[in-house]
Amino acid sequence: MPKTGGEASQGDRPAAARRQAAIGKNGRRGKRMGELANCPRCGRVFVRLPGQKVCPACAAEIEAEFERVYAFIRKKENRQATIYEVSDKTGVSVRQITEFIREGRIRIADHPNLAYPCERCGKALITEGRFCPSCKKELEEMTEQLKRALEARPEAGERYLQKKGRPPEKRP
Repeated sequence: MPKTGGEASQGDRPAAARRQAAIGKNGRRGKRMGELANCPRCGRVFVRLPGQKVCPACAAEIEAEFERVYAFIRKKENRQATIYEVSDKTGVSVRQITEFIREGRIRIADHPNLAYPCERCGKALITEGRFCPSCKKELEEMTEQLKRALEARPEAGERYLQKKGRPPEKRP
């Protein structure tokens, strides 16, 4: 049957138009479609679903690592082990054990020696947060210095905003 003026088959439309037609009004393709991403752990391409950080293979590997760590620290004689001892005995990285602690999967209250290194200096062992007290203090001091510098030279901030195409703020 010959096509009439207003009809067009999918094959006649350019690929970009077909893709755009498949995308809904909210800019997404379907309700449960994920986006393609590279796994930060292994580099493989996978379809990332909401709440998923790594590919399914790495997620299974992480779960197996957690089981090894948990089985080790669950034993009474290992409850006083440090994070480095747990890492040596289980073969799980200190970084991954730290992630388990931060996620709340391992409770520090039950294992008082499972402190992890500060993210900034890496030397001090901490039981909560990301930074040790001395690094926190340094970061707070640097933030205050920057605030004072901006307050002393407000025109510098205004020039920055103008470069970005924003109007300067009106000061009283």
